[in-house]
Amino acid sequence: MQKNQLIILGAGVMQGPAIRAAKSLGLEVIAVDGDPRAPCVQEADHFENIDLKDKEGI
Repeated sequence: MQKNQLIILGAGVMQGPAIRAAKSLGLEVIAVDGDPRAPCVQEADHFENIDLKDKEGI
């Protein structure tokens, strides 16, 4: 991971404000969620479809 990247666990509506805030700070946002149709998937720069219980996958 580069210094200007942030991983956010979850891409639901509750993570939306964090994704937008990080992007406004110039960070590249990687969202991880088990649901590829989570509401804020499109707001992240990158999305990884990984269940949050999968510690090794994350």
